[in-house]
Amino acid sequence: MNRKKILLGVAGLVLLIVVSSFVMNAENKEDDKDVTEHNYTYVGESENWTAEFEFEGKETFYEEDGTNKYNAEHNSRFVLTYKGDLSELSALEKIRYGYETPSNATEIGTTFDEPPSEKIFTINDSGSSIVYEDSVIEATVEWGGEKETFELKNDD
Repeated sequence: MNRKKILLGVAGLVLLIVVSSFVMNAENKEDDKDVTEHNYTYVGESENWTAEFEFEGKETFYEEDGTNKYNAEHNSRFVLTYKGDLSELSALEKIRYGYETPSNATEIGTTFDEPPSEKIFTINDSGSSIVYEDSVIEATVEWGGEKETFELKNDD
């Protein structure tokens, strides 16, 4: 009876050590990843518009099965605001606006059946491209037969 308790205790101890080893190994694999975060806000304006581009991204470099791997992901928000009064947009039938980063371009077109109720236009985006701190973002807006293109720069 005493021998069974000793064997059971030893088996439990061995099992505890093995499980702890697996947990520690999993934690160390996370520590082996090199993560770089990119959180920037770019701003700019033209004669009639202001824009802000908020970027939150993450790059992860790691090794898996002896091979170097890379993963990137981001969320961004582009906010375009008309400087004039909302009433100046009352005859607007359509607007096309967007931005271009060094690695990606996004554009949206909207048609209005009635005058716009806001003078703020937004694009939310996510994906796997990264925008770096010194990048210059180009914003373009076309409305009512007019077109303006301007740069957004990091305001940090």
